[in-house]
Amino acid sequence: MVVQIQLAIYRYFLLLLGREMSWGRIFFQTGMDQHGPTFIAMNAIPGHQYIHGGISIYTAALLVSLIWLVPWKKLFHELPFPKLGFVILVLSAILAACGDKGLLFHSHLDGNIEELAELLAYMLQGGFAAWYYKQFKMLK
Repeated sequence: MVVQIQLAIYRYFLLLLGREMSWGRIFFQTGMDQHGPTFIAMNAIPGHQYIHGGISIYTAALLVSLIWLVPWKKLFHELPFPKLGFVILVLSAILAACGDKGLLFHSHLDGNIEELAELLAYMLQGGFAAWYYKQFKMLK
């Protein structure tokens, strides 16, 4: 059971990696502008609808496996909840969303803040996974 949960978590982080790499678009640089490289638009990639379909199926299968495999009752009733880490995670997600839309400084700095906030969110999620794994081992 633990191996299945670990595989589901690995698949989750693989999904995050794919999203961070724009589903491979970063390998198709079309030019440079004052803010850095520009990339091919997703709808310009042949078969982009199949890519979106595959991502959707992968995400749905991942969510089903996490819902089915994670011992939610133990998670919410027997283990402490890392409140500060969760607040920081939510704030980093909000900061990343605001940076993505250019709502912070209305300049290229928003993109940098978005990427740093995403990095913080990914690191926190990895930290949560490791922390909960350690907590589950102590329950046994």
